[in-house]
Amino acid sequence: MEYEAADLLHTGHIVTRIGLVMVNRDRLKTLRLLPARIGPRPRTAPEPTHRQINQRPMLFFNDLILNTVSKYRHVLLGPVRRAPNGTVGFFLASSVGMTNPDMVLANDEFSHLHPRPDGSLHLALPVEARRIVMEKRWGEPHPDTGLNPSGDREMLLYCPRNRAELAVVLALLRLAYDTARVP
Repeated sequence: MEYEAADLLHTGHIVTRIGLVMVNRDRLKTLRLLPARIGPRPRTAPEPTHRQINQRPMLFFNDLILNTVSKYRHVLLGPVRRAPNGTVGFFLASSVGMTNPDMVLANDEFSHLHPRPDGSLHLALPVEARRIVMEKRWGEPHPDTGLNPSGDREMLLYCPRNRAELAVVLALLRLAYDTARVP
């Protein structure tokens, strides 16, 4: 079963062909309006790298995610040292001095996208946002929660399986970007 665009259209949301943009000033209130992810959670492997191992995305979704995030202001894409080869990190440009150190994974990185065939992402979100995302089955805590400085804010966001899920993933990536920036 796929989500219908109308399922995602609530006060404070705009649904487009490839994404959902949270426009409500109260992002947590907006997050509560997101539907629960349909179906069982995907299987994941915690080691050697926390990743999703089933429920794969459509091949072009990684390209859509990369293209969308690359257009965010002051964002650089680059390799990630502590992830599988081919993982693309989303970094706030340090030259602009806008990074909120409490909302990044490491070194100005607010998220990264695992390469095909995985397509899942790690990102940093505020505690309440992470709770809502996990409650609605869009992701799970990082296995390092409580063990490293970024573990308490880092989570695995499951890859999108259809366009409606892509909209949710893009909205959550935008939230990670917005909270990583210092206003």
